[in-house]
Amino acid sequence: MQMLYSKNMTLEEKYWRKAEKAAYYLEAAPFLRMVGVNGSLTSGKINQMSDIDFLIVTKSKRIFTCRFFVNFIIQILNLKRTNSKIAGRICLNRYITTDSLVIYPYDIYHAKVYSTTVPILDKNIYQKFIDENYWMNNFVEVKKNTEKKHNKNILLICFCIFFEHLLSGTMGNIIENILKNIQIKKIKNNSLTLKNKGLIIANDAMLCFHPTSLTRLTKIG
Repeated sequence: MQMLYSKNMTLEEKYWRKAEKAAYYLEAAPFLRMVGVNGSLTSGKINQMSDIDFLIVTKSKRIFTCRFFVNFIIQILNLKRTNSKIAGRICLNRYITTDSLVIYPYDIYHAKVYSTTVPILDKNIYQKFIDENYWMNNFVEVKKNTEKKHNKNILLICFCIFFEHLLSGTMGNIIENILKNIQIKKIKNNSLTLKNKGLIIANDAMLCFHPTSLTRLTKIG
């Protein structure tokens, strides 16, 4: 999938093209159930230094396996945000599972960020995500967004189906536990986790990386 830009394309349009390219290839990631865009791109506050915030929803009991594939794909595409490369890069700061869709803490910051979530890859999860986060209506008016469609590639979808089948049984449980141990160890030993205060969560239901503050998101992991 090529990203074609025109001279008249706005910064917002260019960022959406990048997000859609990522969603196109993320069709290959096993156990991925939804990709939602939020943050500055969906709130109308995008600027030249903005990144592209992704909310990743995975199948329950496969969050670490899914994260492995999502990270790999975004890195191969050279779209992943790092501490030195931010503008126009994908920030993977929160993963949740299909049986734990509620966003917390329940505050105005999270309500503003996640109420604007736009699904760009959705396997019948977005409506449930909206329903389970009804608490956000206490702070903002939540409006359901329509999915931004992207082209499908049958080979990528077949790859996903094959690996989901391969990793759904006992072997999948073993690999999930191995990846969990590796990733949690890396997260705990990350310098941002050790030196900064913020919201760092790493468990079977949620991976959340806000190591500095809730208003300035920093990449970790």
